[in-house]
Amino acid sequence: MRSQYPDFNDTWYENIAPQLTQTMFIAAIYPYLEIIIFGGIMKLKVALDKSCRCCDKTKTKATTTQLFVNVHAGPEYMMHFKYSSILTQVYVSFMYGLFIPILFPIAAFGILNMYIVEKGGLLWYYRRPPMYDDMLQRYALQYMKYAPVTMFIFGYWAHGNTGIFFNKVDVTTHYNDVPNP
Repeated sequence: MRSQYPDFNDTWYENIAPQLTQTMFIAAIYPYLEIIIFGGIMKLKVALDKSCRCCDKTKTKATTTQLFVNVHAGPEYMMHFKYSSILTQVYVSFMYGLFIPILFPIAAFGILNMYIVEKGGLLWYYRRPPMYDDMLQRYALQYMKYAPVTMFIFGYWAHGNTGIFFNKVDVTTHYNDVPNP
């Protein structure tokens, strides 16, 4: 099957680059959306458990301690989703960043947002995370070191493309557009 865009050309920049930029921006602000949505669901569960008697902290429908913890404790911390989000933002910004430079600040904004939200989430929202060893971190760093290689390969391919980056100026057409006095 042939691709609609066999190379980086002006139609690729018009159609794909804005979608890629928008997707990266949504990924950058998603940590806030995740806390708002899932935190709201958790607060709703707590309110339903208390039968909307929010002022009285001793009232609950839970009959056992485990049922109470299941309703009032936050979700479990899923470290692999966090690493996959960081790896995606880094790889997409490195692959396409040399010819869509706005992806670098968007990725930095997204990683900063994730850092802020995860710090607050670990303090006030998530359950106590399980003890992780450093194996997941080593794998992530091992794969992260290939991101600059993909940046240089895609950058060389894109910047060597004469269909979009060219410096040829047709002097005859420019002189013909100048009106005679």
